[in-house]
Amino acid sequence: MSAATTPLPSPARRRAVALLAALPWPVVLFEFLAVLPRYDKVFRQFGLKVDDFTAVLLNISAWVGRNVPAAFAIAFALMGVSVLAAHTVQTPEVPRNRRAAVLLFVFGVPCLAFALAWVGVLNTHRTLVEGLRK
Repeated sequence: MSAATTPLPSPARRRAVALLAALPWPVVLFEFLAVLPRYDKVFRQFGLKVDDFTAVLLNISAWVGRNVPAAFAIAFALMGVSVLAAHTVQTPEVPRNRRAAVLLFVFGVPCLAFALAWVGVLNTHRTLVEGLRK
């Protein structure tokens, strides 16, 4: 065994990491189903102009709301891919650096999607709050 492939996580830790890889996608789905539509409603109620990025996010959220079964299917597929990738990458044949990169990708992509959606509405939300304080 080379130093690049050792040490391997215990079987329990490998299962835990694989199962945790499924969690970020439902959170992203919840954000697009429950959080962003409320922002959209508030922004429309106050007649706020949203920037292009926020408009894209709100349009995606509206699509998710209109196509809930498809959105759930996509989320479940992404969960499956994440779990499979997280489980598969934790084998002795995968070098440690590659294992870390794949796990960073598996957890980073949905977390980045969540953060971008959150930050995307933040500026418009801040504009609304500042306007209401006047």
